Order: sequence, then C-alpha cells, then structure tokens
Amino acid sequence: MMQLEDYFNFLTPNDIRLKGTRIGIETILYDYIYKVSQTSKPTRKGLPTISHQRKSEKLQKSTIKAVRTGL
Repeated sequence: MMQLEDYFNFLTPNDIRLKGTRIGIETILYDYIYKVSQTSKPTRKGLPTISHQRKSEKLQKSTIKAVRTGL
C-alpha cells in the first residue's frame, strides 16, 4: 500500500517537500491548480525533473540516516 511518507518529507505541518528534494508541495500544487488546469493539455514544462537514480540515492541516504539516528 502506498504511504505518503514514501514520497514526501513532513518537516513541519506547513512544510511538506517532495522526498529527496527541496521542492515544496505548494510549488507542485500551485502549478497544477493555476497553470495546468487552465490549459487544454497538461504540460511538464517548467517543473523540475528528478532522475529516478537521484531519487533512489537520496532515499537510500535518508533511510541510512534515519536508521543511524533511531528514527
């Protein structure tokens, strides 16, 4: 089952970021709500891309850090 924690870092109740990045969820939602919804075709132009390998490496590092710190 998919868990939100697998994809997002919950730093504070008002600071939720895409795991392995500094991209806040508000950036993604803003672009979706105000840009994509106003066009006939959704586009990824303007959204940063993150390679699968980079995401995997960041996730692995954060998992190791969590294990070491007992989180």
